[in-house]
Amino acid sequence: MAYADEENVERAAGGRKKLIQLTDLENANEVNQELLLDAVAEADSWINSYLEPRYVVPIATPPEVIRRVSAQLTVYILKQRREALTDADQTRFEDVITWLQGVRRGEISPGVDPRPPESTFAGQTVRGDRELIDHALTRDKFEGFT
Repeated sequence: MAYADEENVERAAGGRKKLIQLTDLENANEVNQELLLDAVAEADSWINSYLEPRYVVPIATPPEVIRRVSAQLTVYILKQRREALTDADQTRFEDVITWLQGVRRGEISPGVDPRPPESTFAGQTVRGDRELIDHALTRDKFEGFT
């Protein structure tokens, strides 16, 4: 499931007419769904790349802030493809990336539960590797304990 829907992207673009201008390469006077969905998927991939170290992605039920970030990135991607970026667009993009970096560092919460920590044993991640467990816990190591 995509984080942003057409309505979110339309709002971020500044209205229906502007969204049509960004996606309508064939002058059909309508939103090109294929281009829109491709840009949303790219935006969501960017978001996931920042969230993945701390959160399970994709987020099953994205909060409003993630929907808005996805919509803003989608508009940026569409404008970039049309070579229609302004200085204001670049500033907004940089603000979004700064926010995502803060989320990645754990300074900002996107409103979802963090990934559960992995279990560790003696500094090594234990994922059910029987050989690692057998090697770490042997009878010889417990000799002398009663």
